[in-house]
Amino acid sequence: FFAAISIDHFEMVGLRQVFYHWKDRAYESLPFSEPFLYRHVRHPIYLRWLIAIWFSPTMTISRLLLAVGTTAYILFAIPLEERDLENSLPEYGEYRKRVPALIPWKRP
Repeated sequence: FFAAISIDHFEMVGLRQVFYHWKDRAYESLPFSEPFLYRHVRHPIYLRWLIAIWFSPTMTISRLLLAVGTTAYILFAIPLEERDLENSLPEYGEYRKRVPALIPWKRP
């Protein structure tokens, strides 16, 4: 929850872009920043999902299928998301070199 509220939701879901278009204003992207959890791991929201699905007290077959599918989706999505971020934010390359993707104590 803390990771999700530390970033701009309006920007993330596209509402900020729609608002700028509705007001006939040129879109101004937000500057790159590293809120608290993002200084330790690049994808804290994905990490939270992985923890939630894998550290369940009861692992049923359906939960296992959900965990495997969600993990595969996240591991597939991260490189695509980071490619777009590197293309749109010049600072992201240096950030990617400094901060690990999912495991906080493992440096890239």
